[in-house]
Amino acid sequence: MILQKRIILIAWCLIAAGVLNVSSQNADSITLPFAIGFAVKNSAALNAAQQGLAAVKARTSQAKSGWFPVVNGTVSYANIGPLEKMNLPLAVGIKTDPTSVNDQLIPRNIPFQLFPADNWDIHLGADYVLFDFGKRGKTVQLSRIGEEALQTGTRLAAKAVAYQTIVMFETLLSSAQLVTAKQENISNLSQHLDFVKKKLSTGSSTEFDVLRSEVQLTNSQTELINLLNDLDKQQIDFRQFLGLDDSALVRCAGLFDSSFQEPPRDSLVDASLKQRTEIDLLNLVIKASQTQLSLARAELAPQLTAHLAAGAKNGYIPNLDQLEFNWVAGAQITAPIFDGRRSHFHVKELEAHIDSLHTVLADVQRRVRTDVLKAISDVKSAHQNVSAAAQNVRLAGESRRIANLQYEAGVIPNLDMLDAEDKLVQAKFAQLTSDYRYTLSRYALMRVTGFDFTELSKGAKKK
Repeated sequence: MILQKRIILIAWCLIAAGVLNVSSQNADSITLPFAIGFAVKNSAALNAAQQGLAAVKARTSQAKSGWFPVVNGTVSYANIGPLEKMNLPLAVGIKTDPTSVNDQLIPRNIPFQLFPADNWDIHLGADYVLFDFGKRGKTVQLSRIGEEALQTGTRLAAKAVAYQTIVMFETLLSSAQLVTAKQENISNLSQHLDFVKKKLSTGSSTEFDVLRSEVQLTNSQTELINLLNDLDKQQIDFRQFLGLDDSALVRCAGLFDSSFQEPPRDSLVDASLKQRTEIDLLNLVIKASQTQLSLARAELAPQLTAHLAAGAKNGYIPNLDQLEFNWVAGAQITAPIFDGRRSHFHVKELEAHIDSLHTVLADVQRRVRTDVLKAISDVKSAHQNVSAAAQNVRLAGESRRIANLQYEAGVIPNLDMLDAEDKLVQAKFAQLTSDYRYTLSRYALMRVTGFDFTELSKGAKKK
């Protein structure tokens, strides 16, 4: 059952994205998958985030250094003065009589000093934490969570860039189609004006009819200028967003798809709770706070450290100036006893923070579910508008056809004919707007379910 829901969900998302639909594509045109891939690749924010990820990985490596001993080499020299010397009285046996068996003891003072004037100490020492109640492991884990959080944040930013690309692409596509519809309207009005002038020459029309037709044509030409200006500015924004040259040709390839498939409500809600990057980030924040709590609870735990040093130094009796090998080894336990209850209240703070994060998570999950249900409603409503607009275009087209025949037959005045033409272009504009809003509503639904739009760019090429 779960697999079936997942298959339905993936199929619906692909259809909604237009991947399974055939769209018209011209030479040297930009497809939506290509635009998404290009925008993600050239996004300065995403590139900066990738560079920041390298810094976080280096921080994780720094945390891992706690698993290794700290080794230090020391070479020291000291000249000490003045030197205090003393004479040690010793009785030295000397044979004064060769024929005598016993030696004669003769007192003699022998010079003696406790330390040399030149003191050398060459050592290599190592300190290693044998046991610290998991503090090092938790520190590494916390750094890894930060690394994962940055990767998740980068993925969220990539989704946002891809979605913004989709909105700009579909807006350009809509504006281009509005321009085409207006150009068709101007062509019809020009033909009509020529016909009215012919009727004027035969006396079956008036100067007012010609003037009214010219005014209508001029108004449409003015509207076309405004539409072209809007399209030009949108292309400038799109070039800047993609990182293209100012002279680069921007021609979007594709058609609006008005087909409808009932959104699988339960599957989309379940997917949103699993795929929304915001929820993933919040879970990582909770995980990091729990790790910090474990570290806080271990603040008063003892730590066992071993120390080993070996090397050479002089100053050993009897030859004070000769370097001798020596070593020292030991262990140390450090146990904090009292810190003014700072760690206690730190633990309380983190526990309260984690509780608040769980509350925020539950609220986010409820809002995500609400977002999905509202987006589904928007899709259904937008498709109903598409159906109504398509019907209105058919009716307006038929009305214009009949009006044209009646005007040629002299049954209706010129104003009625112009009104029918105006109603037709308004109906076409309404249809294009409905198709545009329906397309964006489907992408908006995919967005609230956590769909990764960057997946659409894989294998994309410029047509």
